[in-house]
Amino acid sequence: MKRIVILGSSAAGVKAIEDIRASGPESEITLIAFDGHYPYYRDTFAPYIAKEIDAPKVFCKAKEFYVKNNVNVILDKKLSRINAKRRIICMEDKERIEYDILIVTDTPENQFPDIKGTNKTGIYGYKKLKCIDQLFNAVPLIDTVAVQSDSFTGLQAAAALVKRGKEVIFITSENGFI
Repeated sequence: MKRIVILGSSAAGVKAIEDIRASGPESEITLIAFDGHYPYYRDTFAPYIAKEIDAPKVFCKAKEFYVKNNVNVILDKKLSRINAKRRIICMEDKERIEYDILIVTDTPENQFPDIKGTNKTGIYGYKKLKCIDQLFNAVPLIDTVAVQSDSFTGLQAAAALVKRGKEVIFITSENGFI
């Protein structure tokens, strides 16, 4: 029996689970989702913020999918180390997970510029659903939003906030895509 660990909260991890289970039920599958959420579609963030879709449509599959496919899901734990030679993942809480196969689907991290204040309340990233949830809950309390981005995704976020009736200041670099 193979012990397979999937890292990340992306649709690629769900596809890997489907493919593994299509070849048989004998493998032990562990999914480690870093931000406390089951895998989700990042391209649904803007429609979610704009209230065009409900929260369940953000997720790739319902929780029952993971139960039905006998997937051990670990949410909101931090890795401290991956020892590829010994095939062990070490968590910050000292838990150790041994594996035969490691699949890294994504490890989204918000990359904020090195500017004082980027770690303060009211600064939100756009890579993790946890950050999107925080932004979604804050939208009713704010009037003006500044979005700094050089990507189409950032422009979509700005448009979603406009749809929610917010004044949006869109900041892009001189070499931005616009």
